[in-house]
Amino acid sequence: MKKYEYVVIGGGLSGLGFTNNIDNALIIEKNNSLGGHIGSFKFKHFHFDFGAHICHSRDELWLEGLNLKSCVIHSESYVANYDNASWIGYPVQNNLKDIAVATKDKAYSEINNNLRTGKIDSTNYLTWCNSVYGETLTEEYYRRFTNKYWRTPMEHMSADWLSGRVMPIDKALVDGGMKGEVKSQAVFSSYRYPSEGGFQELFRPLMKTHNDVILGDPVVQIDLDERVVSLESGTKYRYSKLVNTTPLTEIIKMIKNVPPEVREASSQLRYLNLINTAVVIPDASVDQFPDWFYIYDENIEVSRVTNISKVSGSKVDGVALQLETFRRDDEIYDLSEVQIEIEKSLQTLIGREVLRSEITHRFVKYSYVVPGLNTGAYRSVVLNYLTDNGILSCGLYGLWNYVWSEQAYKSGVDLAQKQKVEM
Repeated sequence: MKKYEYVVIGGGLSGLGFTNNIDNALIIEKNNSLGGHIGSFKFKHFHFDFGAHICHSRDELWLEGLNLKSCVIHSESYVANYDNASWIGYPVQNNLKDIAVATKDKAYSEINNNLRTGKIDSTNYLTWCNSVYGETLTEEYYRRFTNKYWRTPMEHMSADWLSGRVMPIDKALVDGGMKGEVKSQAVFSSYRYPSEGGFQELFRPLMKTHNDVILGDPVVQIDLDERVVSLESGTKYRYSKLVNTTPLTEIIKMIKNVPPEVREASSQLRYLNLINTAVVIPDASVDQFPDWFYIYDENIEVSRVTNISKVSGSKVDGVALQLETFRRDDEIYDLSEVQIEIEKSLQTLIGREVLRSEITHRFVKYSYVVPGLNTGAYRSVVLNYLTDNGILSCGLYGLWNYVWSEQAYKSGVDLAQKQKVEM
């Protein structure tokens, strides 16, 4: 039985960040390729991603390691919201001119009142939104979208994930939006995206690891006493240290004799499933849709759409759209019925029936972790157990924390550097 100093479960960005900065390691990846959630697939003449991805980093050191030659550079982003067959500028609080007069006047008054008090209530996501955007925008827009995207009531979500993802209030932009003098406040004002091959092309250099790799053969059991991992094929490997980047909910299932309280804590960690839909519409124009947009309508299943043709700078006729529809892991639903509803939604967006040849669906079991009010406590129980048993953790799912691609990779790098210091 071969032994490695480090056995790394999962070959996504955090696993690569670790193994690219350490020696005598083995990556075990259940899929047939490295990259994890940054993976892409081809449909017709376009590549689509397993989730919405762009590169918006300004960290020169990080960018140096990527395949920037593959990218189209967008100096600005065109992002919008779609509601009841109308376009609303993004974010809505900076584009009040686009909504009903009575609603915008009330929203504007509430925003100004919140700014005067200066008190932000971070008890949960609902109280945060009410104390920043006011009750009108919160109920009319933010709650509706949260119900669709996060599949979780706002009052059951924490506010510790918002930084860099949900826009704060900029009074000058709000005032300008009332008058129609709008300046963008998109989270990513400029970004990069590969012209060919999908988002994964950006990370090709990182996938050339000097360590050993096993693909398509998942870990099925971990024996902590013997320090042995068993693969689906029956192959076993010994390790000195085990590094986990897979979801906490999954690694607990692999370990023998986990205490009941730890299993219970892991079972309370919620996450989103993604139904990822690729559609190529030959008779539509690229400029008919923004770079990406968010959909508020409750009768439309889709939450977010990326204009793959536009972000990739494609010259191919027609338009390629990537649609994201979410279900929480503890929801009961029929996947085929959801896909039918997605296709009906698309018909509403493009104005005609979608042909079977124009569309394909992919299911992604893990998309995002849901930031519930008790997520931190449950996560700590599981991570403390893993740490106490000599298992190191990194990455979005290994740490059960909502992070960007760059942060996921860096968590692996930081863990490797820490190991070197401790040697």
